[in-house]
Amino acid sequence: MADGRRGKGQGSVGDERLPPLAPPSLKGERGFRRALDLLLGRITALEARITELNAVLADPELYRRDPARFRNTTEALALAKDELAAAEEQWLRLEMMREQIEGIEPRS
Repeated sequence: MADGRRGKGQGSVGDERLPPLAPPSLKGERGFRRALDLLLGRITALEARITELNAVLADPELYRRDPARFRNTTEALALAKDELAAAEEQWLRLEMMREQIEGIEPRS
């Protein structure tokens, strides 16, 4: 539906999940760059997903109108936030490892 509501049988926003990020090979600088690029893409996708889920939950009538969708969306939002935190932490670890390998001083 154009207004963002979905009827029965059309699924809910909470049903959509991003595929897991496969661990990349970290052989050399190119491996780190690729891993960092993949993580940045994942982080961007998760941020967009969180924005989308927050927009759905911004509907003040959602809980009354469709409690199951509200629950699914809330659960999907919590999962997306957890995945984002994990992806950001992994990105930071890889970036620090890359800097050590390249002999770059960390930014202050």
